[in-house]
Amino acid sequence: AEDLEALEPAHLEALGRWISDNGGILLVDEEVGTVLPFESERQLSPTDVAFGLGTIRFTDGRAGSGNFDGLVQPSASQSVDDFPWLNSMGSVPTTTQLASDAGIRVPAITGLVITLLGYTILVGPFLWLILKRRRREPALWVAIPVIALLASLGIYVAGRQLRSTTQAAHATVVADLPTGRIVSTQVLVTSPNGSREGIRLAEGWHATPSSPANQMMFEDPFGMGGGNVVGSGIEADGELTTRLDPGGIAVLSAEGSEARPDQPSFAIDLRPDDTDLVGTITNLTSYELSNIIVTSGSAAARLQTLGAGESKDVTLRNPGVLRIQGDAFAESLMRGDPWTPNDGDENPGVLQDFLARKRILRNADVVMAIGWTRQADGPLETTRGTPITEGRTAFVTAARLYDTTTTAPTFLRGYSSSVRPTDQPPANVCVDIPLTWSTPVPETAEPGAVVVMDVDSRAVAALDVWNGTEWVPAGMAEADGGRAVLALPVEAYLDGPVYSRATFSCEVWGIRDPMPTVRVASAADEGDSLKVIGASS
Repeated sequence: AEDLEALEPAHLEALGRWISDNGGILLVDEEVGTVLPFESERQLSPTDVAFGLGTIRFTDGRAGSGNFDGLVQPSASQSVDDFPWLNSMGSVPTTTQLASDAGIRVPAITGLVITLLGYTILVGPFLWLILKRRRREPALWVAIPVIALLASLGIYVAGRQLRSTTQAAHATVVADLPTGRIVSTQVLVTSPNGSREGIRLAEGWHATPSSPANQMMFEDPFGMGGGNVVGSGIEADGELTTRLDPGGIAVLSAEGSEARPDQPSFAIDLRPDDTDLVGTITNLTSYELSNIIVTSGSAAARLQTLGAGESKDVTLRNPGVLRIQGDAFAESLMRGDPWTPNDGDENPGVLQDFLARKRILRNADVVMAIGWTRQADGPLETTRGTPITEGRTAFVTAARLYDTTTTAPTFLRGYSSSVRPTDQPPANVCVDIPLTWSTPVPETAEPGAVVVMDVDSRAVAALDVWNGTEWVPAGMAEADGGRAVLALPVEAYLDGPVYSRATFSCEVWGIRDPMPTVRVASAADEGDSLKVIGASS
């Protein structure tokens, strides 16, 4: 505690944001209740208190003595290629929407064909017939070069005018997290004649990694790149710039953080109702927002519009069910063809890129409200001092939920959809890299209660549970092909969540909710169907 008190205010604030906005865990080697320079929000367990999206854990000397058992759990994977992120829809670029907002247009093929045909007819049979009728065929030696010169000049002027009408455009996410606001933007810059272009970085801003989907757009031989690819900018002297060829474009990405405003973008008031979340959201911005998505875990609800100050009712169905098929949020976000410019207000790619860096926001104990507008200006200026007014902005508010009835798992590691030949053991296995996740024990589990895991043996070919020392087989080979109830050893949930890993069968793709669930045993579980994992009774 004294070490925290000794930190400079800026360093303490940075540490607090890491805990709160990234779901970090701070181990404090003190007794529970020791006063810290953080305002904790709620007691989560005898040793843990909530701080934003993260946790402060009091270790009472255990960490100092090197005893970390149960103090630190595996963190969730940060790769966008890992289940269960947006892979059902794929990674999409911001480039197509940005290019549309920037005024970049490809000339219609009809006009080009008419121009070429008209030129061919004019300098060919038409001009020859006119001069032949007047018996002035030698004039072709002068007329054809003059017409060619005029046509070339006209095409050049038209092309230059097409390029000169472009401007910088932005795609921005303004995210209000528990202790701070993060603004993430992608800016498309253009150059009609070839020059170094870029954006000015405000204080506290830095360049961010380029989007893989945008990289693909620029590297495609039929893409819009003009000699540069995304992420090729140079950050120096408060600017992020890149060199462009004549007519070239590039997308530059940057992010900044600031203190959370007194009034976030949304007010979220959701409460548990059986397995659902029910309540209202209110638009606190000064804009009318469209394409509203409210999401928590695997649930998502969509609203068309929400005026400034307007509230609407929202119901999220079964947010704690982790589905192996589909993603309600992704399907709500990626309507239509995200590779084609749309006339709406949303740019799904920039939000996808942001959430890929903030996977904690997809957990079932976090609820997000998201809304889009074209009316908000970009947060940065170009290096020429020009405001970036064209583009699309997503306003996001994330809040942590405590009083939920769900025990949603947190996905940790592993995913592969390759199919093994059925003549190689284990047969009929479609996901050959085990999926590993942690599942919180229900709050209703009192000391001494029997905690069980419900497993559909049609979906799960093999299952192991971590007992604090090693992975213990759950005995799925003895399952009869239907529902199995497994009694978990005390060691499996002594420190809170249950860690398990499963290898799924090919039948998993035909089952809506194939993931094992954790609950407290009831009288209905007594009998031969209850199997015990390990040696514990």
